[in-house]
Amino acid sequence: MGVAEQCERVLRTLPLWFGIESSLLEYVQDTERFPTFVARAGTDILGFVTVREHFAEAWEVHCIAVTAAARNQGVGRALHAHVERWLTARGVRLLQVKTRGYSCGPFWSPARGRPDSSPRRVRVRSLSWLSGVSRTSAAESGAAMCTDTR
Repeated sequence: MGVAEQCERVLRTLPLWFGIESSLLEYVQDTERFPTFVARAGTDILGFVTVREHFAEAWEVHCIAVTAAARNQGVGRALHAHVERWLTARGVRLLQVKTRGYSCGPFWSPARGRPDSSPRRVRVRSLSWLSGVSRTSAAESGAAMCTDTR
């Protein structure tokens, strides 16, 4: 089984986040188009992160997912830290992470005069300035090893 198929299996364990079939399949295809890193336990992929370049010094996390069974074990943090190191080594200075959904907190809607927690809105959740970032490696944290799939 190839990496794209294994990434698809990861996404399918998260139907509340990746429940739109056409979008799920697009994320799977994107694992072959953009730099993608995986976290493994033996031969099993526990999670993956795909990143996209917007400008030489500015990238974004396009998709990050960890299997439902491996959540809250540091896999996502290890993947993100690995990507930060990889990008920093290439001179990237900005990594953008966007999130969707209610976990972002409410959006203030002046027209309605109240918070609007619509999951259709995208909110920039994190901007990481990568210059001089010091992070614990996946091996040091005991998390799964992360590897480049290209």
